[in-house]
Amino acid sequence: MGNRMCHHRAPDWIIRNMFLLVLLFSALLSPSVAYAQANIALSATASHSGGGLSAYSSSNYNDNVVAPNTGCSSSAEPWGWVLTNGWITLTWPSAVSFNKIVLYKSNRPMTSCTMEYWDGTSFVPFLSYTSTTCAQDSVIFSPITTTILRFNNCSGSSNPNHREIKVYSNVTPPPAIS
Repeated sequence: MGNRMCHHRAPDWIIRNMFLLVLLFSALLSPSVAYAQANIALSATASHSGGGLSAYSSSNYNDNVVAPNTGCSSSAEPWGWVLTNGWITLTWPSAVSFNKIVLYKSNRPMTSCTMEYWDGTSFVPFLSYTSTTCAQDSVIFSPITTTILRFNNCSGSSNPNHREIKVYSNVTPPPAIS
C-alpha cells in the first residue's frame, strides 16, 4: 500500500460563498468607511470681486476642467483670477453640507484667505487659510451647512488665480496617529 493522497476539492459554490463571506466581514471590520465623494461645487454659481472676464472668469473656478499643472512659474488654461484682497464665492440654490475644499492653484497662487460661510444673516469665518503650496492644496474641517461659501481677502501673488475649486461632502478625515 503506497502513499496515496486523496485530493478532494470543495464544490465551486462553497468556494464562492466563502470568498463573499470573507469580503463582507473584512468590509464590516474595516476601521474606515469609504464614502462616495461628490464635488458639490459643480452645482454652485461662482463669482468674484473684480478679476478675470471671459476666458479668465469666475466660471472657471467650478467648471470641472482642471488644467494640467505646469509648475509655479507658468500655467495651463483655463483658470479664473480675482483681484488681490478680493473675494470668491460659490452660491448654491439651497443649503449644502461640506467638510473638504480642494484648491487647484495656478502660477499666481493664493497663499492666504479667510474661508467663510453664510448663516442667513452674515458671513461667519470658519478657517484662516495660509499655505505656500503652489499646485494643489486641500483642507478638511468640521461639516458646514450653508448656501454660500466665500474665500475672503484672497492674497499672495498679484491677483491670485485658480485652475479649479472643488468642494466635497461626506469626507472622512484620516485616522489620528497616537
